[in-house]
Amino acid sequence: MESQETYTTLFEDQHKYNAIMSALAEVIYRRCGSNSYLSVQK
Repeated sequence: MESQETYTTLFEDQHKYNAIMSALAEVIYRRCGSNSYLSVQK
């Protein structure tokens, strides 16, 4: 039950939510590679 409460608070607090989304975006960006998108667009 405690982990569910912790998980819930992460998404109720705007600052925590933004931090999580920013971190996830950075990981996805690095995994996909910044150059792979650019090479498709050329």
